[in-house]
Amino acid sequence: MRIWSIYSMYRYLTQSGASVVLFLFACIAPAAILFLILQKPWKGMPLSNTQVVPSIINGAITALYFVLWGKGLRSYGPVSILNEIHSHRTLITDLQFVIDQLLSVVIII
Repeated sequence: MRIWSIYSMYRYLTQSGASVVLFLFACIAPAAILFLILQKPWKGMPLSNTQVVPSIINGAITALYFVLWGKGLRSYGPVSILNEIHSHRTLITDLQFVIDQLLSVVIII
């Protein structure tokens, strides 16, 4: 299922020329809305001040990861991305992969 979805995403992004950010927003926004409807997080205890900043930083890092992953998929193709997912590399190697993707995106732009 994962291979099929990665290939479908790659094919859509390359054939339509759609923005990675817009595509990811269109995929994640309905899930977020469904989560808000079902979980009703505003009815629970509010986050303390010490939890707000780490939550925002975590969200920003996750968003950056998704965008870089999508741009890497469009640039390198599904085979390279699947190889990266299933190679079980260490954290340092994964960070190097993200940095390489960021540099390639900067160079392409």
